[in-house]
Amino acid sequence: MEDAARLIRRWSATAIFALLAIGAGGGRSAARADDAALARDVAAEARDFAGRDDHGRAVACALAAIRLDPSLEEELSLLIAHQLTWQERAAEAVPWYRRRLEAEPDDREAKLGLARALSWSGDLDGAAAVYRELLADDANDEEARLGLARMEAWRDRPGAAARAYREALDRGVPDAREGLAAAENARGKHRAAEALYDAILADDPDDVSARVGRARARYWLGEEGAAERDLAGIDTAEAADLRDAIRRDRGLRAMLFADRWNDRDDQENRTLGVRVEGSAGPGWRWFGLAAGERSEDPATGRVEFLTFGGGGSWRPSRDVAVHAEITAHDLGRNLEDAAVIDVGAGETRTGADIRETVALFDSWLTWTPIDWTRFDVGYGRVPVTTARALARGLRVNVASLAAERRLTERVSARIRAAHGDYDDGNTRRSLEADLRFGDWSLGPVHWNVGPGAAWIDFRDESPDHGYYSPDRYDTFHGTLNAWTSAERPFRVEGDVRLASESENDGDRFGVLSGGVELRWQATRHVGFGAFGRASTSRFDSSAGYERDGVGLRVFLAP
Repeated sequence: MEDAARLIRRWSATAIFALLAIGAGGGRSAARADDAALARDVAAEARDFAGRDDHGRAVACALAAIRLDPSLEEELSLLIAHQLTWQERAAEAVPWYRRRLEAEPDDREAKLGLARALSWSGDLDGAAAVYRELLADDANDEEARLGLARMEAWRDRPGAAARAYREALDRGVPDAREGLAAAENARGKHRAAEALYDAILADDPDDVSARVGRARARYWLGEEGAAERDLAGIDTAEAADLRDAIRRDRGLRAMLFADRWNDRDDQENRTLGVRVEGSAGPGWRWFGLAAGERSEDPATGRVEFLTFGGGGSWRPSRDVAVHAEITAHDLGRNLEDAAVIDVGAGETRTGADIRETVALFDSWLTWTPIDWTRFDVGYGRVPVTTARALARGLRVNVASLAAERRLTERVSARIRAAHGDYDDGNTRRSLEADLRFGDWSLGPVHWNVGPGAAWIDFRDESPDHGYYSPDRYDTFHGTLNAWTSAERPFRVEGDVRLASESENDGDRFGVLSGGVELRWQATRHVGFGAFGRASTSRFDSSAGYERDGVGLRVFLAP
């Protein structure tokens, strides 16, 4: 009796009677007069349940009505499809939408529902095809245009998604702004994303999704403090994940690395080391480095080095970064008795007692005075003229004030006896400038290309004893970079560089280099990486120079 009472409370008398009638009749292909009347009543019950978002009972009543009167299938197929979709049974909804479209091929609501069900069931290509069909019927269909842009984003094509959202914006669809901002974030154009989110929040300061999106853009721009302010008071899962990422970045992080490099003349270097870094507050970072290196060269034999270093960086604004570090290199001992080493002025000495300690100081300033991505958005709309479309991808980066100085240098008594007091200082000055055109997407891969130039000047304060002679290098180069999004667990980065260099003695040489780096973030605390690089040089007056290297990485974030 309790079960019967519960059933009566949950279902109407009409629905119960219909279900009992179906059970007694075992289902019939043709409706009798009394069944047809009952079927219409049960169909009305299905619509009532659907209006109250009671999806399960709406589907049950609609199916019962069709069992009683199969002619109702065309009338109820759209209702069943919608209710199955909202019940998170999208795959079951697809055939019901198709039945409706067989009867009514131009039913826009059924096409939109079919696209939604296909996307929710994982058939993103099928959903995109339906949205394109809708746009072919009506180019001003805002819902279809937004749906197509969403499919591009879900198919991991942020560049195509951004273009689709921009087109929607140009057609006056304001809801496309947040989708475009998310697409720009996904393809690394975080400043453009931030500007879009600013426009959204100017209209609605309480838009939680836009606040989290802007926080993500600022996090990738290195503005962790601003990101945290955006996240204040938001308790969504996405906000919690972003807070965790900020905390991990501020905590200690370590990288274990093992590298091998081969140079010309069969010289081989192997390095094993660890680098630890952390945050000293908003905009400040520090690092420490310890490594051991073994070098094998036909001329100098096998030698071992120890390297220790540390330094930090300060980013007072998004356009400026200052970096400084000090590194001590110690050539500990020679592993072969018959070693040969250059000690200046082309002279050599042999012997096992070769020792050298060098401390180097490096510093550089990175300044980005121009970044046209800031001006992607004007009055909430994205310009699409050719000139501005080109300007959107133009970035100018100037790295200047790079200096390297040998602070101390200590060598063995054997060399000092031959050359007197050996205490040297060297300074390297350089100016580098790079233009980056692009930031375009091809599927999940983004790329840019641009020219650059560098002027490097070596000054030796003690030319009689130093390893460096006064020299200057002028370099002009072009670079193609490609990478996948920063927010994916598996990342790929690659580049190809072609350079023309000249020395102050007039000798010119060309350099072709390239490399690829893979990184897999296995868990939130552990990641793995590998890289490979190779370069080749051709001189005017001498033989070429070949170099290649591979390396492994383990990233730890406790």
